[in-house]
Amino acid sequence: MCTLLAGLLTVPVAVGATRDMVTGNYKWDTGVSIPSENFYKGASNKKKDCIQMLSKKKNFQYDDLDCEKPLRYVCEKFLI
Repeated sequence: MCTLLAGLLTVPVAVGATRDMVTGNYKWDTGVSIPSENFYKGASNKKKDCIQMLSKKKNFQYDDLDCEKPLRYVCEKFLI
């Protein structure tokens, strides 16, 4: 994670990953699985369909949440 982005993340943000309805595992939009060790141990019950990245205070780990919950988000941008 770049230093600029890390300095801005003081609240949870949506990161564009969802739970696969067949396997129950979480994946990025690209289809790449998210390892379970990246989830915050004290919060995730892994029963909701979307992912948020927690703030710097929680080491930017992931937690599941309802997809309808409004959040700020981050996007990936490819530079040429």
